Amino acid sequence: MLMAKKQYSAFFLIPFGLWVLYRQIFSSRYVSLVPDADAYFALFNYSLFFLFIVCILFIYKINKETWVDLLVIATFAISTLVTKQNGFLINFCLVFILCKYIEFKRLLVAFLWLSLISLIVIYLGDLFDLYPDLNIDLFREDGKERHLMGFGFPTLLPNYFYHFVLCYFIIRGTKIGIIELLCIVGLNYYLFYMTDTRAVYYLINLLCFLLFFNKWWKIDYHSKWGIGFLFKFGTLFSYIICFLVAVYLQCTFNPEIDWMLNIDKALSGRLWLGNHGFNEYGIHLFGADIEYVGFADVTEGKGYFYIDSAFQQLLINYGVIPSLLLAIGFTKLAYLVIQKNNVVFGLVLIFLMLHSLTDPQLINPTYNPIFFALAYLWSKKSKARLFQELR
Repeated sequence: MLMAKKQYSAFFLIPFGLWVLYRQIFSSRYVSLVPDADAYFALFNYSLFFLFIVCILFIYKINKETWVDLLVIATFAISTLVTKQNGFLINFCLVFILCKYIEFKRLLVAFLWLSLISLIVIYLGDLFDLYPDLNIDLFREDGKERHLMGFGFPTLLPNYFYHFVLCYFIIRGTKIGIIELLCIVGLNYYLFYMTDTRAVYYLINLLCFLLFFNKWWKIDYHSKWGIGFLFKFGTLFSYIICFLVAVYLQCTFNPEIDWMLNIDKALSGRLWLGNHGFNEYGIHLFGADIEYVGFADVTEGKGYFYIDSAFQQLLINYGVIPSLLLAIGFTKLAYLVIQKNNVVFGLVLIFLMLHSLTDPQLINPTYNPIFFALAYLWSKKSKARLFQELR
């Protein structure tokens, strides 16, 4: 039985909110204060799994979209078996199936408020020195100190902020004002000063400039030439172009080639790490069970290893089939955005993909709820919910 619209929103957003909150809190250094944190994390996963199943029993309706949901379930099921990421992928799949019954804007608004609460709580823990010290190097080669700000690595809070800003821009759309842009630029500079996270800093500044430009000289996706056409092309093919660039550079990386070595140095060794993952695990239809080693887990016999590029990580960790499905999904989403002439949404998609060249949060719902827009693409009703109240 399909529930009323308002009832469903509350019924779904409560477990969704708990899911977002506990994943964000457990991604911070608060986890070091909790004995047997892994056991609590598993308990939360099982509890939320039960709540999402209840949502499906009371809300889900079999219709023409069901074949898409079955394809999603099959893809997630195979990826779960291969990668062993049971708690994450199963609940991720259930949220993906359920979220299309509420307006996408409402989902983003809920995510922003929850993220704001959790990030403030996490930062306060750092401000009042609640966390134990970590034995990791927090200095750049030039002596610049990088602050953790409540997380296990300096880049994590800026990456949360980056996706927070992208969601905020989608919600505000053409209503975004100059004061809002200046406040975002100011916060962006503060995070850059504290963490020296350069990619986020430059990308946010550039996006704010383009949104300012768009306020005075309107970009039109329906233009047959000029700036409008260029941005339309970039929006439509942003996923495919960035995916090919990232995978090519990492799979073919050769430190004996000067320009590749220079790019690798500029990206703090990301090309080498991606190439190492490719050589070690290869590329498969549904990925592989990869053992990553964080900075806190480095030992004499075990060096740091993590694939930062979302595209390379998708290909090696989850495989060819999920990567292809995402290419289809994001390209279709971009096509609909162009049809609606929603330039702000289109710019967000471009910058989401640019950031994913060097960072892994593209399909991580702890950071990026924009991914769930792909759930809305397969019927007229869900497409209407995707763009409802978005300008």
